[in-house]
Amino acid sequence: MSGVGNLALGGGVFGAVFLCAWFLLPHAGKVPPPSAPKLAAPEPAGAAQEVLPTFSQVRTAQAKSGLSEPRPEVQAEGEREMARRILAFKGQKVSEAMLIAAQNDAPPSDKYVRFAKIEQGAETTLCTSSRSDKEVEHRVTVFTKTEVRPDLAGMSLPQYVLSGCAQAIQDHSRLISHVQYLQAFSGLLPKTTKYDQDRQELAEAIRTASRTR
Repeated sequence: MSGVGNLALGGGVFGAVFLCAWFLLPHAGKVPPPSAPKLAAPEPAGAAQEVLPTFSQVRTAQAKSGLSEPRPEVQAEGEREMARRILAFKGQKVSEAMLIAAQNDAPPSDKYVRFAKIEQGAETTLCTSSRSDKEVEHRVTVFTKTEVRPDLAGMSLPQYVLSGCAQAIQDHSRLISHVQYLQAFSGLLPKTTKYDQDRQELAEAIRTASRTR
C-alpha cells in the first residue's frame, strides 16, 4: 500500500503511534530541549515566578515512589510542560485550559472521529482527533492541488497547537465515522495520476468497512 494510503488506513485507520516527544520528529534539533534558557524574558527582581518541574525531577519523584511508569496525571502534566516551553520559544502563548482541552479532545468512543478542516489559500488542512487503545491521537494532513503532505501524522501536543488544528477542533469540529473520514480524505486527494492508487485503495477500504458496519 502507498504511503498516503497507509496514512489514512494504518492500524485500523488510526493505529499510528502517538509521538509525544517533539525531538523524535522531523523538527529535531531545531528547538532547544525544555531546560534551554531564554525561553521568555526574565521576570523583574523579586517578582514571583512559576517553578515548573523538569522531566528529570518528575522521573526522580517517580523512582522514589516506586512507580515503574508515571501516573497518568503526571505524564499529562509532563507533556503540557514540554508544550508550554516549546510554544514559548516559538512565541506562542497558550492557556493551560487550551492545552488540557487539546489533550482530551477525542470522542469517548473509538468508533468516531472528531474532524475539522482549515482552508488557507490553496491548502486544505484536515485535522482529526480520535481514540486508539484508549489514547488520544491527533492527525494533521495538508492537501494541495498537486500533493499530500502526510508527515504530520501522530502529532506532539505543541505541533498540534502550532498547526492550528487544536483551535479548529475546539471551534468547529464535528463527529464523523471512520468511513466518513476515509471518504473525506479520499475526496481531498489531488486529481492527478500520482494518487490514483491511493484513491483505489481508499475506495476498497470504504466498501469493506461499509459492508461490515
